[in-house]
Parts: sequence; C-alpha cells; structure tokens
Amino acid sequence: MSLWAARYTKLKAPVPEEFFIHRLLCNEENVCRLVDFAVEAVPPEAIDKFIVYGSPEDCIEGIERYLKAGVKHFIATMFLQLKFVKEIVRRYAEEVIPYFRET
Repeated sequence: MSLWAARYTKLKAPVPEEFFIHRLLCNEENVCRLVDFAVEAVPPEAIDKFIVYGSPEDCIEGIERYLKAGVKHFIATMFLQLKFVKEIVRRYAEEVIPYFRET
C-alpha cells in the first residue's frame, strides 16, 4: 500500500486501488477520474478552506490569506483537464504572480 493510500486509510476514507500513486498515469482520463473521486470524497468546506482556486482575483485573495497566516512556500498543483493547464499557467503568470511581485 502506498504512503498516500495508508494515510487516507487511517482517516477511514477508502481510496480505490486505481488511485494509488504508483498506478496513476498522468493522462487526461485519469486526472478526470481523480477529480471526480475527490469531488465526492472531500467536503466543499474543506476545499474552500484549504485550496486556492477560482478567478485570478480569488487566487490572489486566497494566497494573501495564507501569507498573512505565515506561509512562505506554496506547491502549485493543477488537477484539471490537461487541455486547460497551459491557459491556467499563462493566466497565473500574467495575472496572479505579478500582483505579488508588486507588493
């Protein structure tokens, strides 16, 4: 059992074997399946509390919330269809990151 799966097993949240990290190929179909699983398994309140997402303005607000709490390092992970990743990265580079360079 992978470390990731073991952690979720401790939390009593069963992780289907097909989502074990060593079995998950990063392709559009699997990313969509993982997102669908997460949407059903994770309460919306947890998503709103711990994940930065939305419009560039929403992302800036979310990142500022973490900065005010003392967070100094971030990990950017984009669980979305691969066809959207290039556009999202471009928007972050043009609309979110410059905000923090200016402040």
